[in-house]
Amino acid sequence: MTSIKNRWIDRWLCSDADELLEHEGATPQGIKIIDELNQVYQQTGLTRRLVKTIVGQAKDIHRSTGHPVKILEIGMRDGAFLSEIEKFASSTNIPLELHGVEFRPDITSLAEKRLALNRSCAQVHHDTSHELSAFESQDFDIVFSAFVLHHQSLNSLKRLLMASFRVSRHSVFHLDLERSTWRLILLWVYYSLFGYHASRGDAVLSIRRAFRRKEIAQIIHQMNMTQESQVKSVPPLYWAICKSFGDCKI
Repeated sequence: MTSIKNRWIDRWLCSDADELLEHEGATPQGIKIIDELNQVYQQTGLTRRLVKTIVGQAKDIHRSTGHPVKILEIGMRDGAFLSEIEKFASSTNIPLELHGVEFRPDITSLAEKRLALNRSCAQVHHDTSHELSAFESQDFDIVFSAFVLHHQSLNSLKRLLMASFRVSRHSVFHLDLERSTWRLILLWVYYSLFGYHASRGDAVLSIRRAFRRKEIAQIIHQMNMTQESQVKSVPPLYWAICKSFGDCKI
């Protein structure tokens, strides 16, 4: 019965339209959207939760191996998450080697400029493929993304997931929105109340383009990746694919 209801809801809820940021890139309007998204992630505590998850994995890996921990963010936008990871990890004395990859050259340049302003040591890469072909197998200890997967078609999603597992030695973490009507309404109300009008349309469209957690779990199962990963619900709006080194909490 739930499946039938979801299919009827999805007849008007689902969309594959491009988001404004995808059109704009690193134009003034696109940068404004990126800045608003960063503020939302900070205000809702999502940045802190994500950073603690990644640094927690890095701490476990460093304790086990004794080596610096090499981290890759897929779809890094302006590098805000990597900057926060670097600041948090420096207070815990965990040696990190940070990398980020972007698929658009103008956003790659934006990330380079902002990371340089923050005196970050993170390295920026530009890659036009979904296979992360610039990187070798097991090149990184941790590979993660935040709100990247809903931008992908089903085929590119599968390629990107496979690539993330290929280049990771220990941990993989993908966080994304979950599609539902009440989540769409909640997100629209939140962005409206706090004045995030530049990014509100993209946020709503992100929910419409997003996958349900059960859909992602089924994709992972079809790709024979259930033994090395799991799909977790992350209330109130998200799900996460986790391949963890020890326990993975968010």
